[in-house]
Order: sequence, then structure tokens, then C-alpha cells
Amino acid sequence: MSEQKILKFRLSSVCFCALMLIFFTSIQAHATSSHYHSLLTEAEALSHSEPAKVQALLTELNRNFDQLSQKERDRLLLVDAHQLILKGAYEHAKQKINSLFYHDLATEQMIRAYSLLSQMAYVESDYERAFRYLNEMLPLVELTTDIASQQIVYSVAAEQFIGAGDHEKAKEYALSDVAIAKQIGTDKAQCDALIGLMFVYQEMKNDLAVEETYNQALKFCEAGNEVLYLGMAKLTYSEMLSSRGGYQQAYEKALEGLAHLEAVDYRWGIIESKLQIAKLLVLMGDDQAAEQLLDIVVPEAERFEMLVEYADALLLSAELEEKKGNHKAVAEYYKKQRIISNRIMDDAKAQRMAFLQTQFETNEKNRQLALLEKEQQLFELRESASSQRLWILGSVLAVTVGVCLLLFYLMTRYKSNSHQFRHLASVDGLTEIYNRRHGLEIAERVYASHQKRSLPFTVIMADIDWFKQVNDTYGHAAGDRMLKAVASQLRSSIRQNDILARTGGEEFTLFLPGANKAQAQAVIDRCRLSMVPVHEQGRMVTVTLSYGAAVVDEADKTASLDKLIDCADKALYSAKRAGRDRVEFYQAPLNPALSTLSD
Repeated sequence: MSEQKILKFRLSSVCFCALMLIFFTSIQAHATSSHYHSLLTEAEALSHSEPAKVQALLTELNRNFDQLSQKERDRLLLVDAHQLILKGAYEHAKQKINSLFYHDLATEQMIRAYSLLSQMAYVESDYERAFRYLNEMLPLVELTTDIASQQIVYSVAAEQFIGAGDHEKAKEYALSDVAIAKQIGTDKAQCDALIGLMFVYQEMKNDLAVEETYNQALKFCEAGNEVLYLGMAKLTYSEMLSSRGGYQQAYEKALEGLAHLEAVDYRWGIIESKLQIAKLLVLMGDDQAAEQLLDIVVPEAERFEMLVEYADALLLSAELEEKKGNHKAVAEYYKKQRIISNRIMDDAKAQRMAFLQTQFETNEKNRQLALLEKEQQLFELRESASSQRLWILGSVLAVTVGVCLLLFYLMTRYKSNSHQFRHLASVDGLTEIYNRRHGLEIAERVYASHQKRSLPFTVIMADIDWFKQVNDTYGHAAGDRMLKAVASQLRSSIRQNDILARTGGEEFTLFLPGANKAQAQAVIDRCRLSMVPVHEQGRMVTVTLSYGAAVVDEADKTASLDKLIDCADKALYSAKRAGRDRVEFYQAPLNPALSTLSD
């Protein structure tokens, strides 16, 4: 064999060996990459249900971090951050997420990063930053075909619009979330979406929709073993049952929810569950067990700055100490609660202002873009105009558009004014609840329907105690603020179908369709518990109400609503005469010769 042939043979052998080495190396790399992809997918799927297993998977992945692709590293950092958020380690989580932005991210990973940052900012009461992250996410929906990422955006949007008080917008995003979840088709996706919708209905006080959505979500959450969402769903359902007076069933659901949340070590949810259980224990008469729970809840809520939960826990602790006659402890709890209440009010204002500011900036940006587009259109129109005829046609068109816009504006203004006038005719201008006339109109219709079906009906008259002294001491502006605060607290305490109206200067009337004496008492109890002191001129003014109630059942088919209101008014007068800050019931039947008053 010639030297040339030997050289060619050797070269071809070397090339063949090199190709084979590259081939087997690529197969091995692909197998390794596929293995890490599977581990990441499993960790993402279990992130809400099995924290111990997720942590083991994360440990293995971090140990082999250098072997991961850039996309896999991004996914790993996001799962890591999510687990830290569940434990309340927000600063560490933010460091991990912010490290992602040192290189170009895929759209899907950007959505996940912004969603986690937005939720952390929201929890930390940095609402302006939370809404800015949301505004960064929303345009990305149009840039991705990954419907799971689209679901994340709608879920976060629904949550934040709930907090901003825009319930209709929150419901719109939550329903979009549910629609996408159906397309995805997995138990996890549908569980997540339905739980988000349930939270919206809870804020809207639509108990029927909460119950229906809860039952739908339960089967998906259980099938997908979504432990975190099962816990939050059962906690929400417990709160709804409690508002209806079903304390024992609410207590059992709260215990189930707590067990789920402890399984995933979700600190925020654990504190909320224990507070709910303590409230129910007090309502069921087990004060000792409630005190033991509150000893845990109060410092934990303070530590994690859960302001609403902390304030509620302080009020409940004060109530228990008051029963024991420990007035010094009661005063201390009320002092702390007043400070926290002020922070809550400031927090709510900040949240609303951040939302409005972000909305204004977004609208302004859109307006400027629209103006630029119009200017470009006008420029192109001028450039393309070839004759005077086109200019005339353009002028006619512009005038037509202007006339149409003017007509549209006038029609819109007319509809808006009509709606405003109808609103003013039915609502009390100060307290934003029904005025006397409209409240009675609605109550008459509902009462007539209940009488036909022989259903119970209750009327409650509530009057602010010593209101004249507030006006005399602090001025009428302070009195107006107290009226608005009381109306708001009463509205938040009644059931969805109940009717609340301002029927006098400091007098309110509650119409409770279908409510017997026990259910009416439960509503009154919530109203009394919701009353918090009002801050005026550097002092806290205690707010109490006297209540008079009259109940009609199937034995009183001939009783008119006017008669029922008159009996409730007599009961209110009796409560006032007996010392105020108390409840009196005018007992059925409504025959004056047979009726009595009872506390």
C-alpha cells in the first residue's frame, strides 16, 4: 500500500472516530438534558402539594446546576423562588428572580418572573410596584402561544383588581382564567382558576356563587392533589358558612383547611386558618381553646405584618379579656388595635392610589400612542392626496366623524346623567346605602313574596347611641364621618340578600328575608362585632348601636310590613330605654295584646 493511501486511511479513521465520539456524546447529553427536564417538570407540578419532595428535587438539580441549559437554569430559579415565597422568605426569593434579568429571557419565563415579583410586592404593600409588574405582564399575553403562561397573567390580574376594589374587572379576568384552564384541561389548571374565581365571588359577597364554585373546584383540586389550593378553598368556604351561622360545619372545614396549609408550610394561610378557628371557638363558647390559638396567632400575624388578621386577633383577644374582667389587658389590646386600624386605612388608601396612578399612566401612554397613530394617518392622507376632490372628500369625512363623535358623546352623557339621577334617587348621598323610600320599596316587594310562600322575615331597627353628643362635641363633619363608617360596617356584616337603608338621622333599618330569630341574632352579632372606634381630633370615639328587632313567621300571614317596622321600632325604643348598646326582640305573634319584649 502506498504512503498516500496509508495517510488517507489514517485520516478517514480519525474522522470516523471523531464523528462517533460526537454522536455518542450528543446522545449522552440529550439523555442527561431529558433527565433534568423531567425533574424540573415534576418539581413544577408538585410545587403546591409536596414541599418535601420538591425540596429533594431542587437539591439534586442545584447540585448539577452547571450541567443544565440556560432555559433549565431559569426554570430552576423560578421554582426555587416560589418555594421561598411560600415560606415567607421574600428577600431571598427576589434575589433569585432578579438574577434572571441579567440575560434575555423567554416570554414564558418573563411572565413567571413578573408574576412572582408582583405577588411579593402586593403582599409587602408596595402596590405601585405590584401594578407596574402587572402592566409589564399584560402585553406579553399577545406575544406567547403558551396558554399556561396566559393563565398566570389572568390569575394575577384578577387577584390585584380584587384588592383595588374593582370587582367587575377582577371577575372578568378570573372568568378568562377559567376559560383558559378548560383549554389546558389538567386538574391543576382548573383547580387554580376556579379557586381564583371563588375568591372574587367572596369579595363580591355572592355566597351562592362561592358555594357553587367551591364544589366545582374541589373535585379538580383533590384529583390533582393541589394541597395548597385545597387549604385556601376550605378556609374560604368556612368563612362563608360562618357568615350564615353554621359554626360547627365552618369549624370542621377550617380544621381541614389548616391541615392542608400546614402540609405545604404556607405561613400566611396557616395564620389565617388559626384565626378563623379561634373566631369560631368563641362563637361556640370555647373561650379557653380560642385563647390558646390567639397566643400563637397574635405574634405570628405581627411578625409577618398581616395587618387585617393582626387587628382581628387583637379585637378577639380584647373580647376574651373583657369577659374575664381584665380591663387593663383590654385597654392594651384596644390601643394596639387602634394603631393597626389606622395602618390598615392608610394601606387601603395607598393601594387605591397606586392602582389609580398606574391606570392613569397606562391610559396616558395609550392616548399618546393613539395621537401618534392619528398624526401618522393624517400625514399619509396628505401625502396620498392627488387632487382637490380628495381634500374635499376628506374634509366631509372629518366633519361626519366629528358629528358622529359629538352625537356619541351627547348620548353617552345622557345615559350617564340618567344613571346618576336614578342612583341619586335611590341612594342616601352621605352613606351610599339605600335611602328610606327606595329601601322600603324593595323590602315591600321581597316581603310580599315571602308572605306568599309563608317564609320568615325580620326587620331590625338600629340607632347610634349618643350620636347627638358626637355632633355637639366634635362637630357635624365628625358626625357625618361616623355615619359613613357605621353604614360601611353594617353593609359588610349583613348577608348578600339582606337590605340595608338609612331611614333617619342616625337610624338604620335592616330587612332580613328568610331570617328567623336565631339567624337575625347572628346578623346582629356580626354587626356589633364589626363596630370599631372612630378617630376624631386625636381621640378614639367608641361607637355602639341599640337594636330593636321584630320577626314574622308563618303564623303571621296577615301582618303588614308597616306593622313589622312599627314593632321593631318599639323594640328599639325599649333597648334605648333599658340603657342602650343592647338588643331587644319584639316577639311574634304581632298581636299587641300578646307580644312581649325580650333581650
